[in-house]
Formats: sequence, C-alpha cells, structure tokens
Amino acid sequence: MTSDLTKPLNEKELNDLASFLDRSGGARPYAYAEGLLTAIASAPRTIPPNVWLASVYPGQFWESMEEYEADVQPLMRLYNSIIDGLRRGDLALWTAFEDNVELIEWCAGYLEIVDSDEIWGAELIPDAPSLAPWYAVVGKRSALDALSAPLDHLRVQIPRLAMEMYSFWSEWRLNPSKSGDRAPGAVSIRTGRNEPCPCGSGRKFKRCCGR
Repeated sequence: MTSDLTKPLNEKELNDLASFLDRSGGARPYAYAEGLLTAIASAPRTIPPNVWLASVYPGQFWESMEEYEADVQPLMRLYNSIIDGLRRGDLALWTAFEDNVELIEWCAGYLEIVDSDEIWGAELIPDAPSLAPWYAVVGKRSALDALSAPLDHLRVQIPRLAMEMYSFWSEWRLNPSKSGDRAPGAVSIRTGRNEPCPCGSGRKFKRCCGR
C-alpha cells in the first residue's frame, strides 16, 4: 500500500474502496462518501479530516492501526483526487450516477456537509448558488423549479452545478467581502412575499416594501 496520499487510486483500488464502503455496516455507501467529500472540498470553511472521517465511518471499528490505515488511506487519496479534479474542472472523477439511487446517495452525502455549516446551510450569503436541486433530489425541500425537472435531468446537471458551487466558494474564501459576507452565526432574515411586511405597515410584504 502506498503512503503517498496524493497518488490517485487506480481502477482496482477504486473498485475495492467502493466495494468496502458499500458492504461495510460501519461505513457510508460509496456514492454518499463521494458526495460528502466533494462538499468538504467545496465548503466555505475548512473541515479537518478527523471530523469528516467520522462521517464516512460512523460505526466502523478497527482492531489495529494497520486495519485503520488500510481503510482510511484510500479514502484520503480519493479526497485529494476530488480536490485536484475540482481545481482543474475535470468531472471525470465523479460518480457516473448510473441510477437514481446513486444520485440520491451522492446528494445526501453532499448535504450532510452543507447542513452542518452555519454559513452554507443557513444560506447567509445572498449571491451563493442555489442548493435547491440537491434538496429536490433527496426530497428535503419543496423547490418547484428543481422538482419540475425529472431526476434523469438532474443526474446530468448536478455535477455541473457542483462545479459552480466549488468555484463560488473558492472565490468567497479568498475575498468574502465581495460576496456580501455576514458574520458567522448571524441570523438570516428573509421575509416571504405573503408574510406581513417587517416595516409595520400591516400589509403583505409583496404589496409593500417587497414591490
């Protein structure tokens, strides 16, 4: 086993990792893990490996350091390959989404990271790309525009949208003030168009300040 964590997995190593994740009762399925790692590589803030490894292996037990390294090193190499692919704009590394089950698992893994981040998950940055397609896929949020598209269409669109997400947050990390940054922990207040206007007029927002 190579100790070079920057070396991409060959086809056999990738298949072995996918088989292990899919069959292990203590690990997430491969598609879920790949979506999770892609979100970690794209997130507004750095998430250290000791945190996200627990998300990939929530119930895994290792009897020795050798067993631990045998399972974790391929995952670290996959993660580094995903980062490299995102930087180059190369989608060849991504799950092919051969069926909708893989798509749903991948998006669920991605959203685990999104929902754990108070900036990303709470949508505190107004001009950030929409997460509606991901939520539509996993059925967590009613998003009419995304839900109107069949899953077959979203299987094609999600990788492109994820690249856009990575590009946006990469730029935001370099200069957050350009994207309307708000302090972490701040509450995002968005008034629905049919809700009372916050100005106190008593009219609906769409008939008052929301016009």
